[in-house]
Amino acid sequence: MNFAWQGFRFEHPEDFAPSVVSGTFEAGYARLEAADKRIQLRWDKTGGNPRGALERYLAVLEKDARKAKATFSGEISDDLSYRIKSPHPARGLLTEFEDRRVILEVSGSIRLYQEVTASLAVDDGHWALFGLDVRLPEELALGRAELQAGRTALAFRAKGVDLEVERWGLADRLLAQRSLETWLRGRFNWPKATCETTPEGIRLVKNSFTPSEAIAAHQPERNQIVLIKTTSRRLNYRPAWDWIVSSPEDPRLLDPTI
Repeated sequence: MNFAWQGFRFEHPEDFAPSVVSGTFEAGYARLEAADKRIQLRWDKTGGNPRGALERYLAVLEKDARKAKATFSGEISDDLSYRIKSPHPARGLLTEFEDRRVILEVSGSIRLYQEVTASLAVDDGHWALFGLDVRLPEELALGRAELQAGRTALAFRAKGVDLEVERWGLADRLLAQRSLETWLRGRFNWPKATCETTPEGIRLVKNSFTPSEAIAAHQPERNQIVLIKTTSRRLNYRPAWDWIVSSPEDPRLLDPTI
């Protein structure tokens, strides 16, 4: 599965789920967990010596270990990968992408570390977690996030645009006694909105001074519904079906320029 947040993306096994996401495009932190395994991503603006930044990071971890009366040692290689020996061993690396510095750390097997770090890439406009997977215009900035296993909601803003993305799990239950169109109308209380049915899903258009429009796709292979709603007078912000990544094999994951 993909995890994509604030311009970074990596792949992870399906049993991992985000437990913490915080910060902004400039600096932040994300943690994914599965049983006794963990993937952590830290990023901030570049500046100073990269090795010095990594040494300071490991020094903080060592200080925390001493407070907990736990053993700790950290080894840094020339390529700025590192290994932590402690009750919670881990491997990681520091790398830089344009004007941002990233520390990616994996607690788990060597194979997990290799697979996750090999997939780490810059992918502006890509947002993916809990099964939600969308690729949006890059100018949008995240304003609000509600992260739950059954429902994930992200709200974005740009000049003259409000955009919402939602992922709903247990689609088989949500659609057991109603159609996707009926569900979408009820979600936004749009009983009179114009409806268009396409092979991809349902599109509703609510005409007003500032038009609102929503699309919803049922993804039965993931047992989920993904919807995108925009409120804007900018014509280029009509929700597009190709904003929804349809599957892990979507060619845009291999070539984000598509």
